[in-house]
Amino acid sequence: MFNIEFSSIDSYDDISESFLILSETEKLRARKFLKIQDSLRFKLGRILVRNRLSKELGLSPEKVPILINSLGKPICPISNSSEFSISHAGSLVVVGWSDLPIGVDIEPLTALLDPNLDNLIFNTNEINSFIDLEEDNNYHRLMLFVAKEAVLKCLGLGFSVDPKLVELKEFIKPCKIFSASYSDNLIFVKILNLPSGYLLGVASHSFDRLFLKKACAE
Repeated sequence: MFNIEFSSIDSYDDISESFLILSETEKLRARKFLKIQDSLRFKLGRILVRNRLSKELGLSPEKVPILINSLGKPICPISNSSEFSISHAGSLVVVGWSDLPIGVDIEPLTALLDPNLDNLIFNTNEINSFIDLEEDNNYHRLMLFVAKEAVLKCLGLGFSVDPKLVELKEFIKPCKIFSASYSDNLIFVKILNLPSGYLLGVASHSFDRLFLKKACAE
């Protein structure tokens, strides 16, 4: 099973009845965001997860247990529930679903990465892959950043580890699929340009989950 779910905060306001299914802990966390947009994206991600798991587990959405592990990753502790990963940027919220660990990251194509952070995020081989590009290399750097964050979320580590230790290698160029290695783990990550102006990275331990012919179309 493999599915990517998209939604937009443009269809919601801060007092939408849809958010009533959130737990008190989630509502409290949402109120701590300084910007309404950040609060809406957080709440929308959680209701997408609650509504999907509600159908899978036969529970009402507000009864679905969602915990935060020691690394800050939201999880459902029920053993037969699907794996999920949440990401958001701008007005868009995306949730990746799978029967295996999955990681997703989304960024606007207009996002500009600070070159001063390159040495904190990318290893020497990755920096060399874009430093000599004649054209603007921001897209390539953004693509590697999205891929790396998706991989770290698939591993359940986030940025609790040095991102330079994740080694990205281009695996299939036309489809923008990378292989990524960290410790003894091999993960594949697919990069997609979305029509809405975003760059999406989806990471999985299974190459077959990612390699869909229709997903290779540009």
